[in-house]
Amino acid sequence: MKISCNEFHVSKDIRDKCDFDASLYSSSGNVIITDLKKVRIFAEKLNQYYDKIGLSEKRISAGQLNAMGLIDEILHYVSRATFRALQLLLEVLK
Repeated sequence: MKISCNEFHVSKDIRDKCDFDASLYSSSGNVIITDLKKVRIFAEKLNQYYDKIGLSEKRISAGQLNAMGLIDEILHYVSRATFRALQLLLEVLK
């Protein structure tokens, strides 16, 4: 099942420690997860790392990762819409 393309930053240190698939990353280092299977695999690897270092309380579900990506995309949309509205307002006030 395809979902929207969600993108968020994951530090290089964590990427290396979790041995995430390099194909998940853009050139900027942001992770780009395009389907539910990849989200589940990403969450599983991150949770294995948290368990290994004794931080099991930081475990995350695939649903939480999806929600984070969607919230990030919504905030990008709101930011762009606000910027456009401000540009229009400035044009009107000229």
